[in-house]
Amino acid sequence: MGHILSFPPMKSVLESFSVKNVKLFRFIRQDEVLRMIEFFQSSSSETVNARKMIYQFVSSMNCRSTFGKVQDLN
Repeated sequence: MGHILSFPPMKSVLESFSVKNVKLFRFIRQDEVLRMIEFFQSSSSETVNARKMIYQFVSSMNCRSTFGKVQDLN
């Protein structure tokens, strides 16, 4: 079965990285970084899966910027 891969127009991709949008999501980025730092501090005696944390960080950033909600995968 063939798969169809679709890409958005380049203009809409570039609009996502406009100065206005980068500033708009600054608070979300700062809050997510703070949450990740707090997680690492609270689990200082445990082994942490950094790949999972990065995936969770990116996923949470996307959910918050798209839907306005915090995603908690714990």
